[in-house]
Amino acid sequence: MKRIEKYENSAEICPIKPNHLLIRYSSDPHRLLEQVFSSAKPIVARIPGGEEPPRVEVVAKADEIGQVVGRNGVNIRLASRLSGRQIDARVP
Repeated sequence: MKRIEKYENSAEICPIKPNHLLIRYSSDPHRLLEQVFSSAKPIVARIPGGEEPPRVEVVAKADEIGQVVGRNGVNIRLASRLSGRQIDARVP
């Protein structure tokens, strides 16, 4: 862990572009999705239990739904891969 912490804040090793987001992985789907969608500020993220495949419903304001989905759906696809759940985004 010390080796990872050593490089965690180093811009020389991994330059961060303004449109890139670094998140800390969590096995808790609530915490992980909260970090993934933090820039969009979703209103609600529901994670119902017992469904197959596991699903998440993200509700965001109309002017922020584009940030949730991302260009060509890239944000939703990445969040889906990271969380192992199918993600549905909608406007209230």
